[in-house]
Amino acid sequence: MAERLAVLDFDLTLFKTYDFAETLESYYVSQGVDLSRLVYEQGTAPDLLALIEEAAGHTIDVDVSAIEKFALERFGKSPHDYIQPDAFPLLHALEAERDTDAAILTRGGERSQRVKLAFAARAIGEMDTTIISVDEPPKGELIAGWYENGAYHYLHHGEQHSAPNVILVDDKIGDFVGLPANKSATGIWVQRRAVSERERLLHRDLNRSGHHIFAINGLQHAIQLLKSKAA
Repeated sequence: MAERLAVLDFDLTLFKTYDFAETLESYYVSQGVDLSRLVYEQGTAPDLLALIEEAAGHTIDVDVSAIEKFALERFGKSPHDYIQPDAFPLLHALEAERDTDAAILTRGGERSQRVKLAFAARAIGEMDTTIISVDEPPKGELIAGWYENGAYHYLHHGEQHSAPNVILVDDKIGDFVGLPANKSATGIWVQRRAVSERERLLHRDLNRSGHHIFAINGLQHAIQLLKSKAA
């Protein structure tokens, strides 16, 4: 049994989602797709393929290798450049922790997420991943459903695993709602952008209600917290 499960958000936490969105848009424009009506809201993880298809008015084919080649030729970027720089040390640190399972829990359209994950895997390798829809409850609530008899029970690479502790790393404070309010669960809130007053108050209220959620500015601080939890 692992000592802890580290649950990692993908969009914005690990992946430069908006850089990839711009590349994907440019790629399809280069293929003759009219995206003049394409609009997506900053501050969220857009369902890229759904929005592109809506703007284009038809379904589109996806070739991750072709997108990778286009990114290199047009922008001089490899998949490595679309990963948050501070994500690499964190992933390496997790890999070195023998008693820690690490997995991605990401929210969004299934097809769009699969494309982004496949692109990112060319830089960080394949990771155990669960995709949830935008209609699912907060991640904290989902994780709480895994807790039974003093341990979190989950599938890891297709096998049943359990761990007495869980750490959720996410850039959205709302996804910590429902996380067990005891010492078995730790939240690490990565602040990738300016924090609103509403978010600050929610963070305060969660911790006042017994949660353990740390606010950090970069994933380098997540490594320190993970090491303190492993000690």
